[in-house]
Amino acid sequence: MYAIAAELNTTELVREASERMRPATIAMLETAADAKFADLPMVTFIWLNALVGPTPAMLEGRAPSKMLRALRAQLVMLSEAYLNASPWRRNNTPPRTYAIRTCG
Repeated sequence: MYAIAAELNTTELVREASERMRPATIAMLETAADAKFADLPMVTFIWLNALVGPTPAMLEGRAPSKMLRALRAQLVMLSEAYLNASPWRRNNTPPRTYAIRTCG
């Protein structure tokens, strides 16, 4: 798979997509009415990389199908937990809490 990616020179494509995704995500988070992030570029960088991280395992077939079916819910939970844990609260509003969803 990586040989095919190298042959197709996807590095530039991935870089361009990342360059578009980061500013768009920063702009989206800047519009949140209930949040103001202390270090928005860092929060965005970590969050996007956490979301993209499982992709190689999925493409390489290392993730069991049971996990793949649960991936969307798990990534939503990861996002909610990370963004709520990031230092941003306005008016000392406590973070919301979420039930942990399992793969089962």
